[in-house]
Order: sequence, then C-alpha cells, then structure tokens
Amino acid sequence: INGTDVAENSDLPNWLKLDNITKSIDARPLLARGEHPVQLIMSESSLLNDGEILEMITPFKPSPLLDMLSQNGYKTFSIQESVDLFKNYFSK
Repeated sequence: INGTDVAENSDLPNWLKLDNITKSIDARPLLARGEHPVQLIMSESSLLNDGEILEMITPFKPSPLLDMLSQNGYKTFSIQESVDLFKNYFSK
C-alpha cells in the first residue's frame, strides 16, 4: 500500500493509518520454510498499544488468522496487491 493507494481506495477502514504501523513482518520466508507465523503474530499483536498497527505480508489471505484475531477483539484488514502479495493489518 502506498500513499496513492490509500487516497484512491475509499474501502480502507478509517483506523488503517500507515503512520501507525509499528512493526511489519514479512511471513513469506517463514511460510516458504514450512513454518506458520500464527504464534509470532499472536505474540506481536498482544504487544500493540491502542491505535498501533501490525503489518504482515503474505502470499495469500490468511483468513483463519484474521478470523482468530477478529474474535479476540482486534481490527483486521487485508488487501491484495498482486496475485501472490497480500498485506494484512491488525490493530487493537
């Protein structure tokens, strides 16, 4: 996501402010090794302060993880930037 995308995409939630991203995790290398980033994301998301955003980059939309975080009270949003590039955002 870049500044142009945000300005042009009215579908983005109003809580998703790029200046509030405090950590970005590229999960693609983990997934390529057969590792699952669920525990890492759960741990990192628990450290977020109100309004802070965690970004996770994946080659697919991680729907089960998004659902799990949403059920735990987190705001979640995923955007597909290309065929195998998704940026996923989590906030308290």
